[in-house]
Amino acid sequence: MIKTDYFLRMLEEFFKAISRLINKDVKDRTDEELKSIYTQYVGDFELLRNFSSDEAIAYAEDQWSEERRISKLEMLAELWYIESTFKEHPLSDILLEKSLSLFCFVDNNSLEYSVARKNKINTIQKLVAKSAS
Repeated sequence: MIKTDYFLRMLEEFFKAISRLINKDVKDRTDEELKSIYTQYVGDFELLRNFSSDEAIAYAEDQWSEERRISKLEMLAELWYIESTFKEHPLSDILLEKSLSLFCFVDNNSLEYSVARKNKINTIQKLVAKSAS
């Protein structure tokens, strides 16, 4: 029970940190802030940021406990999505595609239905399609 409460509190803090970052002007967002969020909530920035979605899933299966795996993968997908909003092409496109792939994996493997996740997937699909055209 205490572990569950702690993890739920950690998720809450993660989304507060993300909210603080996205509420800044794009020009005021820094890699250092993003690295800090990666490190605090999911792990090594350089390692996780450079993974493909398949590599991230394999890493999660090896490194993260089963009860936290899907939530941490969703956090990583969110970080990739947020980072795509303040990076230039082609990096922003790569991050969007990785984010979409990971959100879809989470959606297919989560025991919880999430309208917010479905909406995020829809938004990213539109952004990827727009970028491709």
